[in-house]
Amino acid sequence: MYFEAVILGIILGLIRGGSLKKFSLFNIRGWFLVLIGAALNLGVLMFKGKDPVAGNENLILFASLLVVALIVLINIEKKGFWAIFIGIALNITTVIMNGYKSPISLKALKNSGLDGLYEIVEAGKSFNYMSLDLVDNWTRFFGKYISIPLGYPFPKVLSPGDIMITLGIVLFIYGEMLSNKYEGQNMIRFSYNSRI
Repeated sequence: MYFEAVILGIILGLIRGGSLKKFSLFNIRGWFLVLIGAALNLGVLMFKGKDPVAGNENLILFASLLVVALIVLINIEKKGFWAIFIGIALNITTVIMNGYKSPISLKALKNSGLDGLYEIVEAGKSFNYMSLDLVDNWTRFFGKYISIPLGYPFPKVLSPGDIMITLGIVLFIYGEMLSNKYEGQNMIRFSYNSRI
C-alpha cells in the first residue's frame, strides 16, 4: 500500500493547492541510509540461497527494517513520521517475538488471491513469513491479517503496523506539499511588512 499512499498523498496535496516542486528526498536527514536499506533488500533477492545470504535472509530483511526505523526516528518532527514510526515499531516487535518472521494469515492470503505465497507459507518454506495460526502470544493481533481482496490491481495482506505506515506516508507527502505553499505565503507577508 506504500505506493498507493504516495499517490493518495500527492492527490490530496494537489487538491489543497500544494506543490511538488520543492519536494525532495534530500529534505530528509540521513536520506543516504535509504540506499543501504535498498541494498540489503536487493541483496536478499539477488543472492537468496547463496552464501553468505543463505539461511540469513530474514535477519537481513530485519536489518533493513531497522535502517528504515532509524531514518524515521531522526526525522520524527516531520508530519506523519510519528505514525510511520509507530507502525514500524509494531512490525519490528512482532518480528522479533516470532523468530524474525512476520506472522501472516493463510485465510487472508487466500482471500487476496495470493495462492503462491499461501502454499509457501503453509509448507513452512518462507524465510520471512510464518503462519499466523502458529502464533500463541499477543503479537498475533499485530500480524498480517488485513486482506486487500482479489480484484484490486495490487492484492496484498497488511498488518496494523502497515496501516499506520501507510497513513504516515499520506500525511508526510500531504504535509510536505502544503508546507511549501505556506512557506511561500509567509515569505510574501514578510516582504510586504518589511516595506512598511
